[in-house]
Amino acid sequence: MSSCLKERNWDALGRTARGLVRRYMEKMTGLSRAQITRLITRYGEDGDVRMKRSRRHRFAPLYSHADVALLVDAAHETRSGPATQKILAAPVV
Repeated sequence: MSSCLKERNWDALGRTARGLVRRYMEKMTGLSRAQITRLITRYGEDGDVRMKRSRRHRFAPLYSHADVALLVDAAHETRSGPATQKILAAPVV
């Protein structure tokens, strides 16, 4: 990301060229316009861009896949293989 901005000499670009570079980076990275703007701002402050890792908290899963299979077998009285596969293919809530 910072190499792209350095190669194109971001500070010397005009308004139209900056818009093109932004859209190019959005397409290539898959990030949103707002996130690209934040990263470019960080590039202007530090001269380098580093993505921060997300630190989202996730709860531990209640049941493992093996537990779900056992529960399905118990609830449905051990049905045939294709029927069990169809039941297990449904999303677990």
